[in-house]
Parts: sequence; C-alpha cells; structure tokens
Amino acid sequence: MQSLVDQKVTEEVLFGEALALGLDRNDEIIKRRLAQKMDFLAADVAAMQEPSNAELRQCFPTNSGRFAVPPRASFWHLYFLASLLANLLILQSGGRPFLCTATTTATALPTKWPNFIALHGS
Repeated sequence: MQSLVDQKVTEEVLFGEALALGLDRNDEIIKRRLAQKMDFLAADVAAMQEPSNAELRQCFPTNSGRFAVPPRASFWHLYFLASLLANLLILQSGGRPFLCTATTTATALPTKWPNFIALHGS
C-alpha cells in the first residue's frame, strides 16, 4: 500500500513540474489525448437524458438540501431613512425650515430630487 501511495505522490509532483516547465505545449501525443478525453466527455453529455417529472419527484425529497437557498434577512430602518431624507431635503431647500410628512410613495419627493442625488453622488 505504501508503494502505491509513494508512486501516486511522485506522479503528481512530476506532473506539476512538467506543467510548470510547459512540457504540455506543442506535444502531439498530449493534444491527441486531450482531444480523446473531450470526445469522451461530449459522448457522455450527449447520452444524458432529461429526467421525467416522476424521477424528479422521487429524487427531490432526499436531495432538497442541495437546492435550498440559505436564509438571509433584509430590512430598511425607516427611522434612519426618514431622518436622512429630511436632512437631504433641508439641504436642498437651502436650510429653510419646511413641513415634511413621512410617506412611502415617491410622489412626496420634490421634482429636483433626482438631480440632487446625481449632483451629490448619492
């Protein structure tokens, strides 16, 4: 067993060194072998068939973890957002105080708001 392990390690080291020296380039035997491997891969892919709905229904319950998207959380801190919006609107108005009510629609924004964002890079 140790002899097989040593042989595999030696093979991997020599392979890595050969690649580092570029010995794989301009070699007709290596080109043929790689073309042969690609031909085998193409044949395997061509032989694959799309699974039936029954096969999918049978396979999914045992493999559902492979397809699950990890949970994640996303939220808006509305108090911060409202405060930031009010401060930016005060800046836009030249510092003049004005009455502002909170809303979730874009219609409450002044017509100059997109220009303000573009000019200030926000």
